[in-house]
This record gives sequence, C-alpha cells and structure tokens, in this order.
Amino acid sequence: MRAYTRSMKMDATVKAMKKPLPQWIIRALIYSGIAAILIMFASVLRTISDTESTKGSYPDIGSDVKIKTFPAKIEIIEIMKPGNGVKVTSPIIGVEGKAHSCSVVGLYLNAELVSTTMPNIPLFYFKEVKLTRKENIIQAKCFSDEGSSFSNAIIVYYIIPQGTERTNSFMQSSVDNLLRGNRDRREIALTFDGGSMANVAETILEILRKHSIKATFFITGIFIEKYPDIVKEINRDGHEIGNHTYSHPHLTSYFTTHQQITLKGVTRELVIEELKKTDNLFYEVIGRRMNPYWRAPYGENNTEIRQWASELGYTHIGWTSGRDETLDSLDWVSDAEMPKYKTSKQIAAQILSFGYGTSNEANGGIILMHLGTERKDDSITQSLSSIIEGYMQRGYRFVTVGYMNRHKDDLIIADYQEKK
Repeated sequence: MRAYTRSMKMDATVKAMKKPLPQWIIRALIYSGIAAILIMFASVLRTISDTESTKGSYPDIGSDVKIKTFPAKIEIIEIMKPGNGVKVTSPIIGVEGKAHSCSVVGLYLNAELVSTTMPNIPLFYFKEVKLTRKENIIQAKCFSDEGSSFSNAIIVYYIIPQGTERTNSFMQSSVDNLLRGNRDRREIALTFDGGSMANVAETILEILRKHSIKATFFITGIFIEKYPDIVKEINRDGHEIGNHTYSHPHLTSYFTTHQQITLKGVTRELVIEELKKTDNLFYEVIGRRMNPYWRAPYGENNTEIRQWASELGYTHIGWTSGRDETLDSLDWVSDAEMPKYKTSKQIAAQILSFGYGTSNEANGGIILMHLGTERKDDSITQSLSSIIEGYMQRGYRFVTVGYMNRHKDDLIIADYQEKK
C-alpha cells in the first residue's frame, strides 16, 4: 500500500514537471538573463569605448556635455524623476519612470549599464543610483517581446556641499579648477589660448591634423569676431572649444601683487557678461554652444570668480605646474632679453622633461600654448611636432580636457595660486 502511494506521488510529480510554465515566467527568466549578460559585459564595453572618440547622437538635454546617448522612444519608456537639469547635493539618488509592456528595465549612467529591475507596470523605480561625475547623463532601457527601446536622456548635476570631505573615487570640488588629470593614466592634453592674434593658428592645426590629435582651444569673443573662418576650421577639425571671456580682462591682482584678489570693478555681472557674450558670438558663427569649460585670462581666478562662472555651467581649466617645473610653454614671451624667454627648442625640452624620472611623469598633464605670438621667428610651432612625437614615443596619448575631466578618478583640483 505504501509502495502504491509512493508510486502515485511520483506520477503526480512527473505530471507537474511536464506541465508547461506560464509564458510570463518564461519571458521574465529570459529577459533577466539578458540583463545579467549585459551587466557582465559592461566593463568590457567601457574599455572599448574609452579607446575611441565619442561618437553618436547628442540630443538637446540642456547641456553641452558630450556623453553618448541613445535615440529615445518616450511613448514606450520615460524617466519622470528626477527632472532634467536638477541639481543635487547627495551622490545617491532615486530614478523612477513609466514603462509600457517592458519585462525588464535597464538603467544607463553616462552611457554605461549599471542596474536592472523588473517594473511594476507601468512604473519602474531604481532606489539607489550612485552619481559618479559632476554632470551625469541618465537613460533607461526597456526590454520587451517587441525588442528594446531607450527613454529620454536627462542630466543631473551633483554639487558637493562646501566643506564636505572628498574621496579618491570622486574628487570634485563644487567650484572647479582642473589643473591636472588622472596621474595614473598615460594621457596628456594640448590646450591653445586664442586672445587677439592668430598668426600661428593655421600651422598648429596642420600639425594636429598630421598627428591625428584632438586638442582644446580657449578663444575670446574678440578672437571670434576677428577670425571667424579660423574658428570654423577649428570646429570642423573636431577640436574642443572653450570660453576665454570676451575681452581678455584682468580679473585679479595677481599681475601686480602675486595674490589672487578680485579686482575692484570685477563683479559677478561682468564675469557672466564676458562669458555669455563670447558664447553667443560662437553660436552665431558655429550654430552650437561652446563646450562647458573656460580659462581665465592670464590664469587670474579665485573661488569667487569661479563660482560666478559655474552658474553658467563652466568648469575652469588651468594648466599643470610642479614645484620647479611647468607645462606653460611661455611661448607668449617674445623679448629675448626677458628672463622668462626661451627658444623653441628650450621650450620643447622643458615640456618633455616635465616629471621625468618620477613615478607619474607627466600623466594627466595639461599643456598651455597660444594661437598667436609676437615672435618674429623661432615660434613654438617649430617644436610642436617634436613635443607631440616625444610624448608619443614614450607611450602617451593626447586627449582633450573634456575627455580628461570625464575620466578622472583621482584629480588635483585646487585653488590656483590663491595663496602665496
């Protein structure tokens, strides 16, 4: 009797096992597996994308940040909270939205898949999303029987409160002053300032083309007015273009006192007007806004001035200097009788020797040069190729400051010469 009972139970078990699973369970298992595979390969995809120039579509999300985003179908999936352009003081946020007929929703932070969830149709929610940058691009992706679709892209600004301790994983001050990129990455950035002269700009562009290098240019409004064709050429070659104010004014007393004290008459309104006017001129010539980086004329800036500029979304970019060395080419010094004057060969040697023999050498270095010079001969452009080739031979890769800023892990962000 007991054997018969066991036999009956086994038959019932076998029949239950043969009974097909409901379709919704099968779909959920399939899409959960797909999502897990996507997450597993996310780090590989990041490595591949980091070796390429940023390509693709950059929809209007209220920022000039160049992070790849994906075409959206908001009728299928849409992020509702947080709102586009919101500023937060916590690095952890929640993301919620609507998803129609989605079995699984994936969350993309700065073009990387970071999490997945099964929505409670029509709603989905990610409770803890860790922001990794000052400007974070967020999109959601719907996986369904019909395929996959992306949501709208939003930007969330992370502002660290004054006095908050920074960690190595996210060293970013609320009022930015980027002087050097990641010391662990064998990368270096060429930057060129354009004030009111452009007599070596064409030669510089030719050299950059020859070596397939993208650089960052900081130009004034006066430069744009005088040389619109050169500005178009810089843009056409795919270089990054930042703001150098309209009229290149002195902003602090550093020139006379060696202290970064805001000059009398330099106000929030003046700084914002200088930057806005230049950006508007650039838009008239190019049809887009400048990249969200600026460099103060003569390097004169302080926390107050950078705060004013940050209201327009600008990050200040300085250049890299050590205790007794600098990546400022000093190519603007034209009088051979001046103590700071160096020949083009001496300038090249100075830049190539920066940090030589140290563990990090010139990693993350930002080089400063100019598009115009009053030198009648021996221009720095005569040695620009030597500088480029010298660093390339040592295994360096040239990147823009925007790329450097997006890939920072452990930065030097400090007040530039505010204290003597």
